[in-house]
Amino acid sequence: MHAANKLHRRSFNYSIENQKAFFDRHKQGLNQAFLDHCKDHVVTDSTPIFVLGMPRSGTSLVEQILSSHPLAYGAGEVEYTRLLVDAVEGITRKPFPLDIRKVSPEILREAGQAYIEKLRLNAGAAERIIDKLPHNFLRVGLFAAVMPNAKFILCERNPLDNCLSIYQHFFGKAHGYASDLAELGQYYGYYQSLMDWWNEILPGQIHHVSYEQLVSETESQVRQLLEYCELPFHENCLSFHETRRHVKTPSASQVSQPVYQDSIKRWKHYEKHLHPLREALGNM
Repeated sequence: MHAANKLHRRSFNYSIENQKAFFDRHKQGLNQAFLDHCKDHVVTDSTPIFVLGMPRSGTSLVEQILSSHPLAYGAGEVEYTRLLVDAVEGITRKPFPLDIRKVSPEILREAGQAYIEKLRLNAGAAERIIDKLPHNFLRVGLFAAVMPNAKFILCERNPLDNCLSIYQHFFGKAHGYASDLAELGQYYGYYQSLMDWWNEILPGQIHHVSYEQLVSETESQVRQLLEYCELPFHENCLSFHETRRHVKTPSASQVSQPVYQDSIKRWKHYEKHLHPLREALGNM
């Protein structure tokens, strides 16, 4: 595994320092001033449920649970939020979200409405539609400013288990952090700092789902999840593994099974190999 990841890492250029600057840019642009900039020109539609978090954190499981509800539809890992990013960059001519407050809130609202129209394709009469693209965690401030009635579900998992699972799966160069244990731990730290930022400027708006609690206290966690999404409880969400839908992620086989706890504390089996990761994660 180490040899394969080392070889893969050599195949592309990646800078963890540039990655930190990228995360910091999102904090600087998507701040309270930006929320205030948009507040009088928002999309009031409450259709979207954003399921986000690090890859391998339980996002597919949460989407499968919600998609089992008769009033919800799982759109999968769609890239429709690019409509908002492209609208911003089309005006600023700079990497997102630099100079985002130069974009009129009316244009942002139009992009948000176009996003929802796209999201509704193939969703039938569903009241809620799940957009499960893990790295949408980067743009929570954008979505919350433009679509304040949207729901945000942040999937969380023990950092060592989460990072180990990423390291054990093949990710392309778009996930340049994934092939080196030290860089993976540093990336996770930048991710966590950004999540803390969203929680600070959007207090109470993000629902946190612990993977460990979800698989050990399934019914109570599902009830809390549905309550947050303003969906009535439905038994289908507890028998989510019986829901037949096409899942394109590495978790496809897992979401077709009942909950199991085999993935909790898996990192302990590899403890002696994880020193660079543990050192980079510090006290997380």
